Amino acid sequence: MDDSQTLLEEDPNRSGSADPTHFQLTKDQDAHPFHTLAVKLAKEAVRVVGQAMNNK
Repeated sequence: MDDSQTLLEEDPNRSGSADPTHFQLTKDQDAHPFHTLAVKLAKEAVRVVGQAMNNK
């Protein structure tokens, strides 16, 4: 669905006038502009929570 919307309509990642699908909002796709940032933030969150749990 998201591929056809991007192909046939406007790309919601680049246009504010298109309604994105749920998949387009998630950062799971490597092509998503925020994918790399989301991966880095997730790694840091896991590290911080792991340290906090280890220190208890």
